[in-house]
Amino acid sequence: MPTLRRVWSEGWRMAVAAATGLLVWTVAWGLAVDAEPDLPVWPALLDLMLAIAALVAAGFRRRAPTAIALGVAAVSGWSAASLGALALVVISLSARRRPAAIAAVVAVQLGSTVSADLWLPGPSSLGSETTLAELLTAALIGNALLVLVGLVIGARRAELDGLRREAVLLRAGQEAGAERARIDERGRIARELHDELGHRLSVIAVHSAALQYRPDMSGEQRTQSVAAIRDAAQRALVDLRNTLGMLAESPSGDEPSPDLRERLLELIADVRRAGTPVVAELAPSVVAGALPDDLARHVFRIVQECLTNALRHAPGHEVRLSVTGAAGDRLVVRSENAVPVGPLPGGGSARGLVGIAERARLAGGRLMVDRDDPRRFVVEAVLPWPG
Repeated sequence: MPTLRRVWSEGWRMAVAAATGLLVWTVAWGLAVDAEPDLPVWPALLDLMLAIAALVAAGFRRRAPTAIALGVAAVSGWSAASLGALALVVISLSARRRPAAIAAVVAVQLGSTVSADLWLPGPSSLGSETTLAELLTAALIGNALLVLVGLVIGARRAELDGLRREAVLLRAGQEAGAERARIDERGRIARELHDELGHRLSVIAVHSAALQYRPDMSGEQRTQSVAAIRDAAQRALVDLRNTLGMLAESPSGDEPSPDLRERLLELIADVRRAGTPVVAELAPSVVAGALPDDLARHVFRIVQECLTNALRHAPGHEVRLSVTGAAGDRLVVRSENAVPVGPLPGGGSARGLVGIAERARLAGGRLMVDRDDPRRFVVEAVLPWPG
């Protein structure tokens, strides 16, 4: 596709230059023949041959812009049909904004015009009342217009290049910000898992000490202690693998209790008190304490970020929140709110969505964001729920 665009871009320019030259040649030599019917044919043929050579050279103007422009300018005075090619190379050279080269090309073109008017029988000298000064003035004005067009195009290109560079820098900054958000979120999760791992190891230590220093324990009590140690050790291994998967540590505030129902109700009440109505659907199987502690914390943080985003970007608009699922299948957290008209009140860094996506990924799930309806904004996190 880029090759086709380049061919099209160059093709239509060359076609316009050729058509312009042919039109000028037809009009100029038609007037010349009317003024002098006995005019020889060879000047008109020479005009066409020089125009073809100039047009072919113009096709290579990007490889040697100054040299090609000087060559076309040198033959332009001797060939009326080469004016299209002249316009193409002068505009192209002027767009590069090289004053010395532009001045040299204009000087050569004026010299070619003078020499052709003095020595070549043809449209510029036969049966015309136009003086040499008037001819030079017209040529100078024509060149000035071409140079001006080229300078405007060059300035526009420079502006677009600057905007592209700014876009690249902005994109790099956004990517860096998103990466920082991911690292921060991983740090918070790692801190949480670190605390949980410490809790598991403490349980193991307590029960191990009881087995060592309580020889009077009954068989049932010993069985319970061994079971508690085994359960804590298995959970500690899971927490340890998750902790080792973190790429950064960033201490933050204390993590909430894994009591999901209590925390969610408290969070929803806070958002409602802030003026944003929340319609919540919390499945009993989710909030009845059936979730593993680590999954409960992921759910709480995802809900917290969804409600925070709604409170920041759509204050006062209703939020419909649902937390549903079943053990052995999956757990779905869905947040939907209206999109206010006009600029977002809280900006649009999307760092909150980055954090939610990182939470969902680390929990083995995925995040989906639906912006298809410009009036609604939907966030849905799907997490696995082991049986």
